[in-house]
Amino acid sequence: MKPVLNELGYVICSEGGAIDAPEGVTFLTAFRYKRVEGAWVDAFPDDDDDSFMESYNALNGVWAIAEQKTNLAPLIKVEAARQIEALAWKIERATEVDATDGTTTLADVYAERAAVRAASNAHEDALDAITTQEALVAFHPANF
Repeated sequence: MKPVLNELGYVICSEGGAIDAPEGVTFLTAFRYKRVEGAWVDAFPDDDDDSFMESYNALNGVWAIAEQKTNLAPLIKVEAARQIEALAWKIERATEVDATDGTTTLADVYAERAAVRAASNAHEDALDAITTQEALVAFHPANF
């Protein structure tokens, strides 16, 4: 049997890979191993052969959440850029008003832009803190 490994060294498929599996491994038990520095390691030493798949599936869930978070993070930045760009007309207007009236309204607009950046950063932190699929489904990258 020749397993396929993911980027972390865990067996993700037990067909068509290029590395010989450990001695005595079956199609089902191949998933309990991880390749570390060229050697096979039991990635689930505390689980017996009948229950390690629960741990493996939980690990796959963690990987899926991490991948989805990686895909959502840029959408937060896109929304922040959109909101900041939407304030461009206010900067132009405040500059004119300040020049003609001697006011300082431009500082208020810059404070709005700073607030967008702060909210965006907080939203990215909230995304980073998510650990469940349910929370990830409920998360909207543009709601900040």
